[in-house]
Order: sequence, then structure tokens, then C-alpha cells
Amino acid sequence: KQYAAEVAKGHDPSFKHADSRRAPTVNELWNRYYSEHVLKTVSNTDEVKRYWTKYILPALGHRKVADLEYQDCYDLHERITRKGYPVMANRVKESFSNALKMSVELWKWIEQNPCAGVKANKEEERLIAVEPYHLLALAKALDDFQHKYPFVVALVRVILFTGARKSEWMTAKREWLVVDPTGESGVLKLPGKQKG
Repeated sequence: KQYAAEVAKGHDPSFKHADSRRAPTVNELWNRYYSEHVLKTVSNTDEVKRYWTKYILPALGHRKVADLEYQDCYDLHERITRKGYPVMANRVKESFSNALKMSVELWKWIEQNPCAGVKANKEEERLIAVEPYHLLALAKALDDFQHKYPFVVALVRVILFTGARKSEWMTAKREWLVVDPTGESGVLKLPGKQKG
């Protein structure tokens, strides 16, 4: 009867009744997700790692992926939200849901993503006025990291001084830079722009 009910809902009972000893845990999901996806495609790997090590794994790491239900994902999101971190709750849920989606589509560990349908918290756009002490703190941080990351520091400084977008500097070509005869100043002429 239970099998028939599962089939009627569009589920495959064999997923749940496979040998549970071989079923991967959320810890194993993280290891695979980290090595096959995060390290290769995500720019903020440390932040994603924090989502998992601080929130997901302590709560659900020991659980079998196949045993997870909507309520587990909802409770995780709600718990972080109640602590006063609604945006963090959204990011954690997004990362967890993405890994579970891969376990459905790529690895065939489960049939459905249990995080699907967990509603994200509303995020308000925040405008922050830059105060002089912010700029002083940034200048000090740039000085502190100058020797360790000289190219990154140079990029941040040139963005601050010019107001150009990071992508414009990252893709700029040498021939776009027009230097005056003295070599003391120059203009970056961006293609398709009215002004340099």
C-alpha cells in the first residue's frame, strides 16, 4: 500500500529503500559538492565553506541525504533567521539547495530536492554612506596587504582613483592607454565610451 502511494505521488520507492548503509550522508554530499563544484566554479569558496561548516554540517552532517525532508531544510533556514541573520539564512539555503539539486540531477542520490519550496527571506536593499574613517581603514588595509597581494592592491587603488568598473580594468588592453609625452599622466580610452 505504501509503495503504491509513493508511486501515485510520482516517487520511486526504490530510492528510499536502497541499502541505507551505502547511502551518502550530508557530510559526504559536502565533500563531493566542494571538490566537484565549489573549488572549480565558485569565486567565494571560503564563504561557501563557512555556510557548510558553521550551519549545515553541525545540524545535518550525520544525516543520510536520502532521509532529508522539506522540514529539515525549512528548520535550518528558520533557525538561522531567528538568530537574526535572515540574509545568511538565504545564502545557506541556496548553497544547500544547489548541492541537493546536483545530488538529484548529476549523482542520482535522491529523487527530489528537499529544499525546493523553502521560501527565502525578503532582502532589503541597503545604502551605506561612506564616511572618512571608512576610507582611512581601507587605505590602511591596502598598505598592510601591499607586499602580499601587490596586483590586487594596485587594482583596488586604480578603481578607487578612477571610478571605473573592475571589469573595465580587468579586460583593459595596453593600446587603450594614451600616455602624455612626459609619461606622467595618461587616459584610458574605453571602446564605445564618449569619454576616457
